Amino acid sequence: MRAGRRRQGRWVVLIAGVLAVALGVAVLLAGCGGTETTTTTTPPATGSETTTTPTTSTEPTADAPTIKIGHLDSISGPGAAAASSIVDGLDLAVEKINAAGGINGSMLEIVTVDDGSDMGKAAAGATKLVEQDKVTAILGPFVPPFGMAVRQITEKAEVPNLMFISAMPDDLAQPGAWTFHTIQTFDANAAALLGIVRAHGFKKVAAVSDQVPVHVLSLQMLKEEAAKEGIEVTILPDTWEASDPNMNMGPISNKIAASTKSADPEALLLQATALQVGQVMKNLQTQGITVPIIGSPAAAHPVLFAMGPEQVEGLIVPGPGMLDAHALPDDYPGKDVLVDYFDSFTAKFGHPPDFMSGYGYDGLYLIAEGLKTSGDDRAKLRDAIEGIKGFNGVLGPFSFSATDHVGVHGGFVEWKVEGGRFVFVRTLD
Repeated sequence: MRAGRRRQGRWVVLIAGVLAVALGVAVLLAGCGGTETTTTTTPPATGSETTTTPTTSTEPTADAPTIKIGHLDSISGPGAAAASSIVDGLDLAVEKINAAGGINGSMLEIVTVDDGSDMGKAAAGATKLVEQDKVTAILGPFVPPFGMAVRQITEKAEVPNLMFISAMPDDLAQPGAWTFHTIQTFDANAAALLGIVRAHGFKKVAAVSDQVPVHVLSLQMLKEEAAKEGIEVTILPDTWEASDPNMNMGPISNKIAASTKSADPEALLLQATALQVGQVMKNLQTQGITVPIIGSPAAAHPVLFAMGPEQVEGLIVPGPGMLDAHALPDDYPGKDVLVDYFDSFTAKFGHPPDFMSGYGYDGLYLIAEGLKTSGDDRAKLRDAIEGIKGFNGVLGPFSFSATDHVGVHGGFVEWKVEGGRFVFVRTLD
């Protein structure tokens, strides 16, 4: 019982961190930070404003040339729970790359700076990585509001920056020359949802979401694209702030139930965080809502089961293949990469990977792919990353271009919750 409570507590803390950073709550929380820890052979200089941020350097053990890669993340503060998954994926990636001989004989050295879930520290940390640590590229940050501050620094300094942040419309229209993204955004979410609706033959669906921008934009795009295929999508007026992971979802569930009955759909698209999906589904069922419920990719996470798997039984979600790589069809593109990641991650950490761990893992492997031809030249690395085509990451296939710095626009499969686990249904894209 105690072990079960500890696991549940871990997931609750994790989703709380996800919600806080996703909505920018961490920006309002000043003074969050940890104790400075440095394992570099040469300690960083003191007395500079940009060195007040905690720094950790993961140096390779081999006596070989090194290439420094910066990692800017919320290791402490409200965002720490979410960042821990990214750190796990990144740790596994650098371990595997260096064990395989590194990049053209050079080992990768990860210099991690903790932004303390604070925007000022994020900007200072990015400046430190660029000016003091002289890193070849930077991975992070994860907190969306920090992205613009860091982008201004890395663009001016001309340092490749792969962010763990979903791109917004402005990012798609005018990608930064040196800024890339390692995760899918609203266009991929919308395409995955439409794929599920189409596969089930639904012609009339209702949709509701929290106020997370990716969810809102996904439903808007879904409605537009579905109409082209004669599928009616009714976006319900009910919405809510997702800043409180312990929010009582009863009142909003009542509104969703009433709106759903009025819309009379064949299915309901419920775009919310993993913990809140369970609460809403339970309440809807008690009010006689029996249509299939389709969640967002954010619900494709083990925390979904934290409050009891019976609450989310039957939920359909689009999610990455890493949730159960062995269940994928043998002809699934990049299945060997996903199986290797699933197995090696599980062996190293004692539990299967979640999608956030893929942010750091894919990010470093994309940099490594570019380094094969660029060496540690920043400009050449930027060009090499932009030229990557058909790279099978654990979150999906990446192909960048001069006008597309997101790179991954697919990689989702349909999963159905059965007996407390995700069961493979079909590939989506």
